[in-house]
Amino acid sequence: MDSRSEELLKELIKANEKTMKAQRATNIILMCFMAIIVIAGIIVIPIAASLLAKVNNLLFQAEDVLVTIKDTTTQVSTMVSANAAPLTESVEKLTTLDIDGLNKAITDLQDAIGPMANAMRIFK
Repeated sequence: MDSRSEELLKELIKANEKTMKAQRATNIILMCFMAIIVIAGIIVIPIAASLLAKVNNLLFQAEDVLVTIKDTTTQVSTMVSANAAPLTESVEKLTTLDIDGLNKAITDLQDAIGPMANAMRIFK
């Protein structure tokens, strides 16, 4: 072998060594990332499972509340529709009431009963 071939072989060996060092560093970094991901998974998965269980429980409770609200709404609707006619009739009667006439009748009654009340106080 000549010296040129030896120099090329030495350069190839140096290039291979640099590549090997870079690959080792990359492998170490990847192993660290994998370790971090595994540790995070070990920590996060139980918390997420617990959170999902709580959310599931809350959803069941919300469903029960919605059923109760639906039943209550149905009952109120039934009550309103059952009492709509009597309520309308009562409101119509109240609107036709003669308030001025009623006030005059009360005043007349007070005027009529006033002397009688004074006379009854004597017998106390």
